[in-house]
Amino acid sequence: MRRLYLSLSAGLFDTPCPIRISPPSFGPWRTCCGDYKQPEYGKVILPFTVLRRLDCVLEGTKPAVLAEKEKRKKAGLNPEPFLLRKSGLLFYNTSLLDLKNLMGD
Repeated sequence: MRRLYLSLSAGLFDTPCPIRISPPSFGPWRTCCGDYKQPEYGKVILPFTVLRRLDCVLEGTKPAVLAEKEKRKKAGLNPEPFLLRKSGLLFYNTSLLDLKNLMGD
């Protein structure tokens, strides 16, 4: 069975959506993992990969969802059903932050 690794040569947050999957590239991998030991890589890389994928999925609808939230909040309505409809998915994100913004801090 062949294992697939994330290609981090350009950096996890610089890659276009969806994240590319390719054979290992250990130099950038070590740089990305910093002070973590090899057995701990999965505890760091996997959660951030999932978060980045969710960011990618929600990227196209996020401005519309945020605008809809403000509109419904001003009207005094429960925004949830409207936000679900705007996102077109079973989930949405109303945070102003995303992983790209957080990496800039």
